[in-house]
Amino acid sequence: MVRKFFIVAALTCLCIIAVSSFIHQSPRNHRSAATSPSRCSTACHNKRDVLEKFNIALNNHKTISGLYAGDERMFDPHWWSGAPEGYNTFDQFVGHVAERTGELAGIIEVRFTSHEDERRYGDLDRIVNLLDEKVWQHGAIPAISDFTLNPWNSEDGRNRDIGEFDDLFTPRTHAYEEFHTELEFIATGLHQLQERGIPVLFRPFHENTGGWFWWGRRTLNPEEYQRLWHYTFDYLENTENLDNLIWVYGASTSHYELIPETYPGDDYVHIVGISNYGCNPGRSDVLESYATLKEVAPNKPFAFTEVGPERNGQCREHYNRNLIHTIENDIPDLLYFLNWFGPRAALALYPEADKVLQHPRIWNADDLSAAGQSRGSTHSQPTE
Repeated sequence: MVRKFFIVAALTCLCIIAVSSFIHQSPRNHRSAATSPSRCSTACHNKRDVLEKFNIALNNHKTISGLYAGDERMFDPHWWSGAPEGYNTFDQFVGHVAERTGELAGIIEVRFTSHEDERRYGDLDRIVNLLDEKVWQHGAIPAISDFTLNPWNSEDGRNRDIGEFDDLFTPRTHAYEEFHTELEFIATGLHQLQERGIPVLFRPFHENTGGWFWWGRRTLNPEEYQRLWHYTFDYLENTENLDNLIWVYGASTSHYELIPETYPGDDYVHIVGISNYGCNPGRSDVLESYATLKEVAPNKPFAFTEVGPERNGQCREHYNRNLIHTIENDIPDLLYFLNWFGPRAALALYPEADKVLQHPRIWNADDLSAAGQSRGSTHSQPTE
């Protein structure tokens, strides 16, 4: 307990410094045209507005709520066990939580691609319309996570059988063609959001310090992971000219000691965080992961980029209470949490979700709408 107290006390000092410089620590974009005020799109201006709202939340010691809503299968009826009845899975999950609590979560994350090979790509028009009409227009912030398939064999992202790493960046190789097909697909969806003036939290290559994905520690060394991140950043920001992305580096508590070696660098990241699964969201490895990220990236906000119980039914009666305890006592500057999906959907399936989303420390979509300046019309022309 004494050790935990000193960790939190020291990090509280760091968070005060971090909050004051957050807005001024945006990743470097290496093409001047993309950062010129005259070339900043409506989505770019709205991105700056979102970053300012994050800064206001941190300054006011608020934590933003978040929900993961699924991939393209969220339009299907009841595709995961335990989901409440409803029109489709998005409504079963996000809508059900809003109905139970009276609050729409502040961040809603989806995927453009699926875990499953046979359902590799979603209907971008449909997903973008949903993010616009049911998320952005209601004051919440859209988020996209990427589950990149294995480019060497087109298998699931958990398949770690890879070939030459350099093939990812070598035209006319199979890995290059597969990797860029996926990048182009993701970019198409991000462009559609940008054209509507919508910024997005973008979280690629997550849980890299774990060993279960092809981009993880058992497959790529730290230099290779950084090169993968930098290449993807450059491709989307500069080749595709996307200026609506808020980049999120989400590691794992597993082998968190690798974070200093794999972190892509402040020029390539807006927000840092971890996946946090288990009954106690404030346990020792979480605090150690938090401390490591605050040391490596002291000017970047920290988030639970995924959070939930480890298994369905685990700590059912007290998990949401434990989450609030962690937010109140263990992490002095938690920017947001993103409750996961399916059996880990504690806000949808477990008691006391209302006590989380109605807690005075928590900001939801309505609070984000009210924070700072009005975001104005999302379809207006950019200011020159």
